[in-house]
Amino acid sequence: MKQHITRADVYRMYDTVIFCDEIKNIAAICGLFPEYYNAGTFGWNWDLYAFDRVAVVGGYRSFPKYTRRVDYKDSKKIEKHLKTLKTQRGKVAAAIRLIKKYAGV
Repeated sequence: MKQHITRADVYRMYDTVIFCDEIKNIAAICGLFPEYYNAGTFGWNWDLYAFDRVAVVGGYRSFPKYTRRVDYKDSKKIEKHLKTLKTQRGKVAAAIRLIKKYAGV
């Protein structure tokens, strides 16, 4: 089950924060679920997926002050590549590697 987290907690807990618009699609292909979420006055804001001290954030409202970003076109490239892989473990490892690559980490 997801836990609520604040932006300040994210910056304190993770070394790198990457915003990816299409992380839900990538996570669905890999069979991953978000560990944290954030909601405010107007409802749900974003979900957070954690990978090795790297937080990948995606959601309805953008994540302010993020330092890295994976564009829509790059997200679609990642999705296309992940669909060609057979094993779940290989998909997760490739997703982490490609997200970091396209974000410039």
